[in-house]
Amino acid sequence: MSVISKVSGLLGIDANTLEKESLKVYLKKKMREYNAEILEICRKYGVKSAKEFEELYKSGKLNEENTLDDFFRLDYLESQIEKIKVALRELGD
Repeated sequence: MSVISKVSGLLGIDANTLEKESLKVYLKKKMREYNAEILEICRKYGVKSAKEFEELYKSGKLNEENTLDDFFRLDYLESQIEKIKVALRELGD
């Protein structure tokens, strides 16, 4: 018997409903965490997105040497947010 089945039985909730709602809560939590980290990076460099960050590189206003990790992290976080949005739509949220 799976954990979902055990917990749904204890709570008297349909296992599929419990699983779906649990996934939604988890995904929304991760999205909040990612958004907080995105805001932190964006404030640090005065940008709103990885695209704006990249523009700073192209214009020569920002040196890649000490900022590239933040740029790649921002780009990764933005892509994860998009994946979470797709997953939430799949879950009907």
